[in-house]
Amino acid sequence: RQLAERLQRVQEAGAALARSLDAQAVVRELARQAARLVPHDGLVVAHPDVEGGVVRTALRQLHGLQRPRADQPLGAGPIAEVARTGTTVRVDDYDPARSPLAAADDVVMEGGPARSVLAVPMRVGTQLVGVLAVHAVAPRAFGEEHGELLRTLAAQAGTALANARLFAESEAERRQGEALVAVARAVSGSLRLGEVLRLVLRHTVGLLHAEGACVALRRDGWLHVVAGVGSAELLAGVHLPLEGSLPGRATLDGASVVRNDVARDPRAFGALEGVVEVAQTVVVPLRAAEGPIGAICVVNRAPDFDAHDARVLERLAEHVTVAIVNARLFEEVEASTREWQVSFDAIAAGMVVLDEDGRVLRANARAAELLGAAGARALAGASLDARLAGQDDPQRHGHAPVTSVVHVDDEPPDAEARARRASAVVRHALRRGAPQRALVRAAG
Repeated sequence: RQLAERLQRVQEAGAALARSLDAQAVVRELARQAARLVPHDGLVVAHPDVEGGVVRTALRQLHGLQRPRADQPLGAGPIAEVARTGTTVRVDDYDPARSPLAAADDVVMEGGPARSVLAVPMRVGTQLVGVLAVHAVAPRAFGEEHGELLRTLAAQAGTALANARLFAESEAERRQGEALVAVARAVSGSLRLGEVLRLVLRHTVGLLHAEGACVALRRDGWLHVVAGVGSAELLAGVHLPLEGSLPGRATLDGASVVRNDVARDPRAFGALEGVVEVAQTVVVPLRAAEGPIGAICVVNRAPDFDAHDARVLERLAEHVTVAIVNARLFEEVEASTREWQVSFDAIAAGMVVLDEDGRVLRANARAAELLGAAGARALAGASLDARLAGQDDPQRHGHAPVTSVVHVDDEPPDAEARARRASAVVRHALRRGAPQRALVRAAG
């Protein structure tokens, strides 16, 4: 009967752990179920990093109350032993004078006194997910039965934590994908560089959970910060040196830079003391066809930045580069258009641009004057044939119809014949796609 009850409790514990895909909720439920299965005075759920040599505590309880614990070095206590060997550790007399594991304690610490410790691994296959440890004031408080129950519970918790992490990663990927789609839509839908950059930077801050972000463009040996959001907004307008600054180094080398100790290098962001305090940063170069044109930076976050953050920022940097290149091309086209418009309107002869049907797309001021229109815009969409014959606008301005004041050589002087001749020249040019010339002279 007792065995059946224990199995029932273990089954209920597994079902409870599987109900959530939130890692913190799983850890809290693990502590609750451990208290039901194995009586204890204190509990620790830890995530040891053997390669990094550090132990991060996810949850610590003393007599049912949470007691936070900062990260600590991976030593030689029970948690470290479980992490290195992957086996259960049980110490029946947790006396530092008698047990090397107790002497290197990483379970009880200031939460004592404790005379018994039981620690088991949480694994998924061969991968260590964490360590679950309990301790009690009484010596020999834990037996083989408790070890089996805690191992079973830890295995269930390991699976639940792995599922929660996979779900969190998939959600992060989904949010990242949505942000990239929004950025791509903004880049393709607007040529206003300032608006696009601010939108991209807001998404960047949200994705990387940073305090601020900025974009700097290369100009004459300097990096000019053209946009910033969050804590980096004050950097807008600042010029950073290419030589000596982190954004400059990323731009010149064409490689991403991740630094979590910026405070040790006062030249990392130029002479910005008192303007913006930068403790951590990720800087990614903006690469165009002609080479790096600047850099995008994110600054300051509670956990350190890592290589994954740099990869996310590199994907966003591609969209920023496209936005900058498109905006620059648009500015060049706009400047060329303005120059063409000024030159076209300044030509002393009357000039019109026609579509394939012979209708006016654009005309200069002299053409409007000769054709008797109120202005160049009044000719838009008008038939040049009709204008030449004086048939499309009874309320003409200025000059009489052109065909009444010019003579085409070898043509009778009547208006109808001259209109037919002028129309034939226009139609022939449109049909052949080549310039056509007719000799005309003004009457008188």
